[in-house]
Formats: sequence, structure tokens, C-alpha cells
Amino acid sequence: MAHPTATNKSPTSAGNIRQHLKELFIENKEIIAAILPLQSATASLKRKLEETDKAIPRADAKRQKVNEEKARVGKEMEEVEKEQLKLISKREELEHEREKLEGDDRAAAKEVNGWMTLRKQTLAEIEGKNQEEKRKRDKIKRNSELMETLRALSRPPIQVAGPGEYICDKCDAGDGVKDAREKVWPATVGWQQISNHAPLARN
Repeated sequence: MAHPTATNKSPTSAGNIRQHLKELFIENKEIIAAILPLQSATASLKRKLEETDKAIPRADAKRQKVNEEKARVGKEMEEVEKEQLKLISKREELEHEREKLEGDDRAAAKEVNGWMTLRKQTLAEIEGKNQEEKRKRDKIKRNSELMETLRALSRPPIQVAGPGEYICDKCDAGDGVKDAREKVWPATVGWQQISNHAPLARN
């Protein structure tokens, strides 16, 4: 069966393939340029995460110190109550100190919770940046695979082996039709891959 003559409107024409390759090359450059800010933002978030990890132990230590002070004051108050008549002024002073420490405890607890919340948010942002970078790298990989398919299809077949099947340009024509047919690839499969790719779509 004779191979149909290619025209300028054929999807396998050299002009269409070159244009397709050019579009894919430009798209890959745009994707690579978009990855750089993601890497910079990720590095900044990691530095913020390091600061958060350092601040949390300090806040915990501060709260622990406040609780130790509360325990000390509570014990001292029990002793003061035994001599209440003599130490009324001391009791009032200690009660005031205890109220202040309780306020400090609430403030310290709020600070710890704030740092923990910020840490979770930072981790979520890092994960989001990593996922976005992965999607873009996957897009580059798909584009590269499609470019390889286009380059392969741009090489004309040596011999028609059957309807919709083409002899690979690396096959030895002297092997005979039977042996050569074992090395054929269907062009329709290659173009099905291209039609499924949607190269102009942007992820």
C-alpha cells in the first residue's frame, strides 16, 4: 500500500513540528523561570521555620520558670497563713505577686501557642511550594518526552510495511518484510500521544 503524500497541512509536516518544538522550548523556559522564585521563597520559609524552632524552647522555658515561681509563692503563702496576724502586709504583697505571675503565665502560654501556630503555617507553606515546584518539574518532563516523540516522527519512514505501520528508519531493509515488520511502530500511536498532551495548556 502506498504511503500518502504529505502536504503543508499535515500534522507531520516539518513546519508544524518545528513550530510545536519552538512552543515547547519557550514554555519550558517560562516554567524554569517560575521555579526560581519558588526556591527563593522556600529558602526564606525554612529560615523562618528555624527561627520558630529556636523560639519555641525559649518560650517553654520561660513558662516553666513562671510556673516554678508560682509554686514557690504558693508554698510561701501557706507559711504566711500560719502567722496571718503578724504577716498581713506580707500576704497582700505575695497575693499581688501571684496575680502578676498568673498573668505572666497566661501571656507565656499565649506566646507558646502563637509560635506553634506559626510553625504549622510555615510547614504548610513549605509543602505547598514543594508541591508547586514538583508540578512544574513534571510538566517539563512531559514536554521533554513529547519533544522526543516529535523528533522521532519528523524522521520519514523508509518503507511502508502495512496500513498505519512504518518501518523504523534504523531497520535494515535487507532483513526482508517479515523480519522488518517485527521492528515497525504505528504512527497513529505517536500522534495519539501528541493529541493527548495538549502542549498549549499551562499548569
